[in-house]
Amino acid sequence: MIGSLGEIIFIVSSKKASTFNNLSESNSGKWETHTTKKQEQEFISSELSKCTITIPTNLRVGTSPDKTYELLDNYCSTGEVINFILGGKKFRNKSYILRDFKTTDKQINNIGQIISADYEIQLEEYGGDRKVNIIVPTSIKSNNTYKKSEPRKNNIDYKTGGTY
Repeated sequence: MIGSLGEIIFIVSSKKASTFNNLSESNSGKWETHTTKKQEQEFISSELSKCTITIPTNLRVGTSPDKTYELLDNYCSTGEVINFILGGKKFRNKSYILRDFKTTDKQINNIGQIISADYEIQLEEYGGDRKVNIIVPTSIKSNNTYKKSEPRKNNIDYKTGGTY
């Protein structure tokens, strides 16, 4: 497994190819400018970091555009805090919210079924106090779809590093 974004699993196997591309990150600081005899800048704090990825989906390689849309729409409309996992670790050791996503390059077959779509996703670092459950895929069914993921028994508070 390459990683995951919430319950979206990134994996490449003989039956399924679910990946992402175009990963970009941005970080910035918050500054105040004071005018005395000369302008002076004062650092206030760091802004929440942002990252963008594109998730291509295609029924021919085992990734459902409709299921991916439903998961992304749920994350975006409920404000669920999600983890972006790469190589078994949280990306940049942060949790994220799905700020925005858009669908591009849709292909529809002759019966009106969406067979492929790309999702451009904008994630923003979660800066609140809510605790986040780490979702761990438990197993893969033989038809290469995932069973419902289950949270770990110990929930981790990423602000303090402890469990609750």
